[in-house]
Amino acid sequence: MSSADSRRLLCGCLLLLLLGAAPAAAQQVPMKVTVVRISPEPGRTDPRAKRLDRILKGQLAYESLAVIDSQKRSVAVDDVWKVKLPGTGPLRVRPIDVGPNGALLSLDWEGELQGDFRVRRGTPLILGGPRSGNGKLIVVIDTR
Repeated sequence: MSSADSRRLLCGCLLLLLLGAAPAAAQQVPMKVTVVRISPEPGRTDPRAKRLDRILKGQLAYESLAVIDSQKRSVAVDDVWKVKLPGTGPLRVRPIDVGPNGALLSLDWEGELQGDFRVRRGTPLILGGPRSGNGKLIVVIDTR
């Protein structure tokens, strides 16, 4: 093997090593966090919450349901999304793992809950929150 061939081979090997050492792009988890308030007071159901109303109606007693806030974001695995929630501490959401069926999320809601939760695509994670006036806050996390 000539010295020119040796140099080409060495350069090729170094290039492969450098490309292999480049960090892979972090997987993104598209999420939506919706905060709703349910109340025993008669009222209407917010049209933006029809899907959630169908899910909750047989499980919780309430007469009205209103969307307080809704936020969307794509969060990289191991990054933290700090979601400000009305009248309570922030919710920190950190995707741990993502796959074809959903994501494993680490949640830390100051004063309310802490843990890891598997959220399947198309199936929201519903978290009961603190009292809010004469009602209660509910936080819904969807992965898309």
